[in-house]
Amino acid sequence: WEVSERQDEVVACAVSDPTGEDCPLVYISREFEKLTGYQREWVLGRNCRFLQPNHFWRNSAFNQEECLRMRAFCKEPMKEHTRIVNLLVNESKDGYPFWNLLVMEHIEVEVNPKTSVGGVGRRYYIFGVQTNLNFELRRLSEMLAMDTRCLIELKRLREILRRQEINLQTQSLNSFAHDCIQMWASRFPACLELPRVQFISTRRSRTSIPIIGLEVRAQNIVNTLPSALEDGIRHFYLRFPPSGQGEVMDSHMSELETKLLSLRLAQALVGLSKNFLHYLRGAITFTLVTPPHLVVHVGDILKVVAGHGYNICSWLLDVSCADAINCSASKAVECWRFMSEVWQRQEVQSLGLCGAGRETFESLIHLPNVAPVATFGIELFPGRAKSDYKYLTKTD
Repeated sequence: WEVSERQDEVVACAVSDPTGEDCPLVYISREFEKLTGYQREWVLGRNCRFLQPNHFWRNSAFNQEECLRMRAFCKEPMKEHTRIVNLLVNESKDGYPFWNLLVMEHIEVEVNPKTSVGGVGRRYYIFGVQTNLNFELRRLSEMLAMDTRCLIELKRLREILRRQEINLQTQSLNSFAHDCIQMWASRFPACLELPRVQFISTRRSRTSIPIIGLEVRAQNIVNTLPSALEDGIRHFYLRFPPSGQGEVMDSHMSELETKLLSLRLAQALVGLSKNFLHYLRGAITFTLVTPPHLVVHVGDILKVVAGHGYNICSWLLDVSCADAINCSASKAVECWRFMSEVWQRQEVQSLGLCGAGRETFESLIHLPNVAPVATFGIELFPGRAKSDYKYLTKTD
């Protein structure tokens, strides 16, 4: 098969010995170490099953059929170029799952009979090439919820991969994976995902988030996050409790408030592994909602989210709450410039506004060299005329 030379397409290689006890790995590439988190000194001499989930029933539900096929394939040397394609739910060293698209092929290697073990002139190996599927990751992650319909979808994806296997003769592994995933995703059941809204994440690309989201705060996030995930919620608004009307919070108290949320968030994310809810990481979306006086203090929250492999899809400047009652357009501009620097470092995917009036809104959309206003949230009142919101349609 073809090997892509694109730097963003990571492909790992491994070689195992079918004549050895338990078909041990005898070679792995550096990319194998990067994809799995395991170092070669620990890997060599072991069967590759250490990548399978430790939980027996979960591993059986996801991988039983694939494991049986691989076991038969590795049992003894076969005719050269005999090949199979497998899709496995594996776990990296940190315990998080990844989708391992693995192509295995029997090969023969000529060796020097004078120096080879047993004096043979040819040795048999199994050459494996694998990549981590990152296409349609949100939908792939949803299949890890262990729902019966999800397992049916997993079976359908594997059938597509096997039907299209012949294309590996002319395609790179990543190109093959991308085409197969697109075929599968085109018929993905609507019942397995919530409706989504699309918006601009950069000036040239778009992203989407679930329309339905749940607001969580430091006081309830540890218990609310896992229960909401079990109920099918995938979008969470990280929000701060409002201060009293006219109350002014000093810089020290503001920093303590953000630290409290970051600590509770870290506790909640670590706790997800108890019920294997961390398997849903690729489907989970966070929106950070921050009043102006807390904008410069959210560094710890961003670090916690990124450190656990999640992302902030949208960061909203909240000027609707009592904390922001005296927020002028100039203060909003100051906050927006700071937020734009974070956006330019790609620590958040997009920026938005919550509850801003016309003056604040227009002062931001005309600023040069800052992030675009990707999302805008506002309270709608039945008594107000449609023309009152006309200014919102003037932006791209």
